[in-house]
Amino acid sequence: MAFEIRPLLVSLLLLASHSHAAVFAAGTLSPTPYSAVVTPGVGDFADKFDFTIGTDTAFELGAAALTLPSPLGGADLYHIIAPTLTIQLFDASNIAVGSASFNATFNDFVLSQTLQAGDYSILVRGHADGQAGGIYAMALAAVSAVPEPRAWWLMLAGIAAVVPVVRRKVHPS
Repeated sequence: MAFEIRPLLVSLLLLASHSHAAVFAAGTLSPTPYSAVVTPGVGDFADKFDFTIGTDTAFELGAAALTLPSPLGGADLYHIIAPTLTIQLFDASNIAVGSASFNATFNDFVLSQTLQAGDYSILVRGHADGQAGGIYAMALAAVSAVPEPRAWWLMLAGIAAVVPVVRRKVHPS
């Protein structure tokens, strides 16, 4: 009987430690974010998000690893081991041009930088150890580097409010 259990245990261990890889096409980014919620299975995962920047612009990425407790107690239903979660940004030549830093307080990542027009990809790697694997959410957006007219008016109003204060300090009455 022990001989029959051994192959079963080996196949279960191999099944439990499988790796997951998916490729997502985000298209050309705009100020409207591309968002995705991904649920890799138990084990290592490496997901790739391909996207295009139409014109030189600021780029922002936000991602969060989520934990979903089991309704029956015990191990979490979905869980990603936080220190294993990494996010890297690559250009069309597959050269790393950025990486997101993990914020343990909020269990999230933020990446913001200016990118030239072209094709890029993001690689999200980690290890899921929940009963059903892991779950993470991310959003990508191209952000206008030129402020909106409303922002210009707000900046001008702020400057107009500061000028009298500075004048009073320079020329006291």
